[in-house]
Amino acid sequence: MGGKASPGRLAIQVVTAILAWGVFAYLWFLTFAYKITSYRPYFELAGVALTAAAIVAITQIWVWHNLRIWRRKGARKKIPEATFDFSRDWLGRRVEAQWDELKKDSFIKIMIEGDKKIYKPYRGERYKPGRVA
Repeated sequence: MGGKASPGRLAIQVVTAILAWGVFAYLWFLTFAYKITSYRPYFELAGVALTAAAIVAITQIWVWHNLRIWRRKGARKKIPEATFDFSRDWLGRRVEAQWDELKKDSFIKIMIEGDKKIYKPYRGERYKPGRVA
């Protein structure tokens, strides 16, 4: 149905699983480590049962969610194409820049004029750390 998870995603999944099972084991430890009174075993056994149910439920919801996506979109055939539109910045301002010219420069001056963001090569004084151009 799908490919392998990226190393970062796999690491997150493994850490999450270890933590969840660690909580589960800790609740079992609490169940047996303390002196048993008339009410205590039921409280801790309920905690263990609820944790186990939560782990299984979250896993099932995640699988159900991914199956819905797979049924709607089908199996992945390739990585989606990324689009690089630099005509506007994140705030919606128009961007004006000569990208080919800017590739050659080490320092770039960025100016905001009204609703425009302008990128130009910086050819002023020599750069000094801590100084704003």
